[in-house]
Amino acid sequence: MIKTKKGIFLLLLFAVLHTFIAVAQNDASLIKKANAEFELGNFNSAINDFRQLLAKDAKNIDFNYKYATCLYHIDDINKASKYYDLILNMYEPPFESYFYRGKIYQHNYDFQKAIKSFEKYKNLLGKKDIDLGAEIEINYCKIALAQIKNTGTIKTLKRYNANRSDFYKSYTFTNVIYDFYSINEVFTKQNSKKNYKPTYAFIRGMKFRFFASYGQNLESGKDIYVQRKNSDNEWSEPIRLGSEVNSNADEEFPFLDEENGILYFSSTGHNSMGGYDIFKVNFDLAENLASNRENLNFPFSSPNDDLFLVPDLQTNNAYFASNRNGHLSKVEVFLIELSDKPVYLTFISGKLTDQIDELNKSVQINIISDVSKERFGPFYSDEEGNYLISVPKAGIYDFQVKVSGSEKQFTQQVEIPKLLDSKKLEQEILYSMSDSKEKLEIISRVLDKENLSAQLELRKYKEMAKLEVNAATLVAQTNIGTEGILNDFGYIEADSVKAFEQLTDDLLDIQLDIEKNLKYEEELISKLDSNQVLIENLNLELVTVNDRLKNSNDSREKYKLEVDKRNLEREIQAIKKQNFVFTNEINAVNENKVISRETYRELKSINENLNDKLLNTKYDEAKSIISEKKKEINQILENRLVDKEKVNQQKEAQIRDQKINIEAKITEQDKQISSIKNEISSAEQKLMLEKNKKEQERLQSEIKQLNKSLSLVEELKLDSQYELTKIEKTSEAYDENKDVLRKIDARAEDKTTFLVEKRQPANKLESD
Repeated sequence: MIKTKKGIFLLLLFAVLHTFIAVAQNDASLIKKANAEFELGNFNSAINDFRQLLAKDAKNIDFNYKYATCLYHIDDINKASKYYDLILNMYEPPFESYFYRGKIYQHNYDFQKAIKSFEKYKNLLGKKDIDLGAEIEINYCKIALAQIKNTGTIKTLKRYNANRSDFYKSYTFTNVIYDFYSINEVFTKQNSKKNYKPTYAFIRGMKFRFFASYGQNLESGKDIYVQRKNSDNEWSEPIRLGSEVNSNADEEFPFLDEENGILYFSSTGHNSMGGYDIFKVNFDLAENLASNRENLNFPFSSPNDDLFLVPDLQTNNAYFASNRNGHLSKVEVFLIELSDKPVYLTFISGKLTDQIDELNKSVQINIISDVSKERFGPFYSDEEGNYLISVPKAGIYDFQVKVSGSEKQFTQQVEIPKLLDSKKLEQEILYSMSDSKEKLEIISRVLDKENLSAQLELRKYKEMAKLEVNAATLVAQTNIGTEGILNDFGYIEADSVKAFEQLTDDLLDIQLDIEKNLKYEEELISKLDSNQVLIENLNLELVTVNDRLKNSNDSREKYKLEVDKRNLEREIQAIKKQNFVFTNEINAVNENKVISRETYRELKSINENLNDKLLNTKYDEAKSIISEKKKEINQILENRLVDKEKVNQQKEAQIRDQKINIEAKITEQDKQISSIKNEISSAEQKLMLEKNKKEQERLQSEIKQLNKSLSLVEELKLDSQYELTKIEKTSEAYDENKDVLRKIDARAEDKTTFLVEKRQPANKLESD
């Protein structure tokens, strides 16, 4: 038995080393296993191992890259993008990361960024490295940029998830029942090498079959063949179709619409925009001749794999499958309506404004149709807080909103109007805190259409490609009425009189707001002028008191004069604080004065005329006024004043948040100062004991640098303290003068003379 302290220490050291070695051996074994699975392409097996390794070493660049690549192949490509972005910000990342990041850009329709990423990959590719095919992908992206012009989508009747290996088993038809079969007896050796089984669609009694297969030359990829039954009812030798169908790339999933003489197939060649695209050719079965090849293009084809289009000839519908929605290892099967008329979606662009955390730009939105109960989304904001929503038609929708950092789901009903081509709908999601409670507001505005930003334009295609437009929503009746002039301003005409009344009410409200704003500004200026006169008078009194103080020898009189002086100075300071607040308010009013006095006079005239026509039910004349003054009304509606109470609440919240942020900054700066001082003290002690001249010089240089850092941080802290003092003084000035501002505001409202008469209009407008 070991009884000495030294012996016990050695025993403990041995145990720790033994544990350390065992853990290291386990990790080495796990790394070896994970890498082996990864190299074989067994991403399903490797992903859990790399997740475990990352938990122990989150900054390991190799683990991050391989985990991201596993995610890319078997999970969500957008999850993988976060890891690739992290890797590409590290020192000397694996150059393949640029290829995969390019692919994710490509899948998400950001073709320009994809090309740049592929070019970067090409530049880093060594002669001995395996080329993942960047040049092909660049070509796909260029084709996509040239071809994606269509702004319509397809009406979807059904959609469901399926296995990639046998997704076609989900296809069901009305009268003509197709079965899908595998072929084992054709090009057996070549297909076995590639672990591939040809598949074809077949109806009992057919004398031909089309299928894809590897042929004698494996380098040419999969090609499409046709076989016919001979007089003995046996399958004859397969015939490879010509270059109008087959290319040097892969072709797969052929289907012949014999009635219309059209052969559909999927191909990664020809003019594909990425992965498999869906093509069609006119096909003469008797002569085996194909002509007029055509890519079905977006939204049938996408930068992902689009597979096996099979029409249901009895219903004019069709099935096809695609992995376009973020999971490359999974496919969705779509039953769509074959129609020459695309569905044009309504797009709403918006932005998140998080007034609690200004740095937060992340919001998720799901939308539910009030009529069909169909769900759309989720829609996500980008790194700037911008989002793009698409719905199939105007109507009422429930918006379910989740803001990052909040556990609450907010629900708000939003009415989306029918828009003319010249108009667009913009939104802002305001997330704030009121009375210690989270608050979310969705503000919608109808504006003149301008081009979307390039980034949102790309996201538009991504939304159309999702094929979320269900027939239920398109067919469902909503309360949106026929087109009319009020639609130009975003007013819904299910009940024309109510829409007309809503417009006139809004214009009257805007007029009242402007009048009140003008009166409020006049009251503030009047009060500011009065205060300035008062300050001048008080200053004169102060001069008199100071003169008397200089000349007085009576101690009792001097004491009284000192008290008077302090009171006068306090009074002057209080009025100056008030003037500071009034000046800020006047500036705010002027910033909010977006409608000129000339436009204001125009508004008064429009309101008087419209109110007269409404009271006398002269609706045709009212419509003529609206049509004639369309430009002016648009300007007035788009530039209406901001709710002052809301602005004040925002201002208070902003001041509070600024104060919290600066106080946190000062606390952090105090910690830095304390830490630097400790480092200086430690370095000075070492310097006192140090004998080596070079080390002394190094320590002196270190102390000098630390003192510079200390000086800089202390200076920054002074700046922060100054900012904090300024904010506190501003907040204090507003707190002290809240009642005064409220009284001025009330006086402005009392002086508003425009009266709005109650109207009892007829039930509906006369027709145009």
